[in-house]
Amino acid sequence: MKSLTLVAEIPPQMSRVYIRKLLKIKNYITEEIGVDVSLVVVATNEQPRLIIYNEVISLNESLTNILKAVTKELANDLGDPNFLDKAVGGAKPS
Repeated sequence: MKSLTLVAEIPPQMSRVYIRKLLKIKNYITEEIGVDVSLVVVATNEQPRLIIYNEVISLNESLTNILKAVTKELANDLGDPNFLDKAVGGAKPS
């Protein structure tokens, strides 16, 4: 199983909201895509963000947009041109 480390910077006063969102992202990637995810969370007074490879993603984005950005980076790493369509297809709201 491929592994991935996500680094999140979140403000302490909103940690509960962002931790919940991060756990949804982690669970989706692990369960639906099959990539083992390690999550590193640090406190910051800046805007909440998620760092994957060299990409910085705002955690204020919708869950679907965050997953699209994350899977885009995974697709680049895995080299499968259809990976993005396969991975995000399950994340779209019904």
